[in-house]
Amino acid sequence: GKRHECSLKTMDRKIAERRLRDWMRTLRGLLQKFVAANQGKSAKTQATNASIIAGLHRTWSGGIDIEVRNIKPSHLDQWLALQEKRLKNTSYNRYTGLLRQMFDIAVRDRIIAESPFSKISTRWKQPQEPVRLVPTADQFQAIVNSIRSQRFTAHANQDLSDFLLVLFIC
Repeated sequence: GKRHECSLKTMDRKIAERRLRDWMRTLRGLLQKFVAANQGKSAKTQATNASIIAGLHRTWSGGIDIEVRNIKPSHLDQWLALQEKRLKNTSYNRYTGLLRQMFDIAVRDRIIAESPFSKISTRWKQPQEPVRLVPTADQFQAIVNSIRSQRFTAHANQDLSDFLLVLFIC
């Protein structure tokens, strides 16, 4: 709702319109800057970032051509809440990390004065303990018996089954 005035340093209308578009940076442009700034990262990191950015393109309410200065912390909270339903905590942390890095670029490039990410409610979640399926004693005994009963394989011997029993006991 505030009026911003800035000299575009030209008298030509077409050049002024082009400079005005550049001055009013969009989220699309910020995403492009983020991708360009992260070209040196590993292929896996770039693939993860590309996946998150594709999701941002698909699910950002109001469209990706919103001006960066109009993005509010509530917009970020809303988008992260949509992602939170389907993501584990570590993936959620990666999504928030991308947003933080992206808005840090906008602050450093003076597109915005303050990052809206600094005011969001949930910035990080404790990683979850992995679920490890450990066989019960009866299931483990069935595995050992199965190994011992295989007569025509290289790994069907007494030593291997004894070694597995020692591992299970420890």
